[in-house]
Amino acid sequence: MNNMNKKYKLMLLLIFISLTLTFVSCAENTPVLIRIESPVVSVQSSSSPDTTPTAEIKTTPAFTDFPNSTIPPTPTPLGLVFLDVPLISQFPELPAGCEITAVTIMLQYSGADVNKIDLAKEMPRHESNTNKGFVGDPFKPYGTINTIMPSALMKLVSKYAGSSINMTGNNINALKSQIDAGIPVVTWITVSEPNGLHCVCVNGYDDKNIYYIDPKDGQQKIVPNSKFSEQWNLQKRRAISYKTAS
Repeated sequence: MNNMNKKYKLMLLLIFISLTLTFVSCAENTPVLIRIESPVVSVQSSSSPDTTPTAEIKTTPAFTDFPNSTIPPTPTPLGLVFLDVPLISQFPELPAGCEITAVTIMLQYSGADVNKIDLAKEMPRHESNTNKGFVGDPFKPYGTINTIMPSALMKLVSKYAGSSINMTGNNINALKSQIDAGIPVVTWITVSEPNGLHCVCVNGYDDKNIYYIDPKDGQQKIVPNSKFSEQWNLQKRRAISYKTAS
């Protein structure tokens, strides 16, 4: 009888140890969603097949709620407003097509069924006037001139987003207002690369920085307000966006 009790107790002990090890193993392998106490504001696009995309504002605690972002999840900056736009690179197909790639990012976020290749073929072309069309060839490496200005893209953006705004000449607060409304902004900036001119899709800001997707590698970038303003000013603060659905 005593031997049976000992065997029974031993069996219970082994079961307990086994369950404990299983729990620890699961705990170690289960992904943990990092949470920050102070909430930030995110704006994400929501749409259905029969309705125009609308902005849905919600509070969220950390970058981990933004699957497209490559930004580390912590710490969450103060005053963050962030749009989880698609990550799209201009390469390898469009070595000189940063403008239309940035526009593609913006239009896809609006709910439009577009891609960079088709838009690059569809955008207007011109022999010498970048305000009327793309001068050069976005499918070929950099030439003497390879760019297009906001005014030449207005009709294309309106076609797929339902409206367009030439925001050229506005200040940085105007960009932030668009982000607050749930709308990305394509901006022309000067960076250290061939020809200096580059185009990015601004998708967020915080108290100290501007956030944008860089078509050069299709990744999220964070730039201090002063640095972004300097780069943007060198391109006469050119920008294009669209209006919210009324």
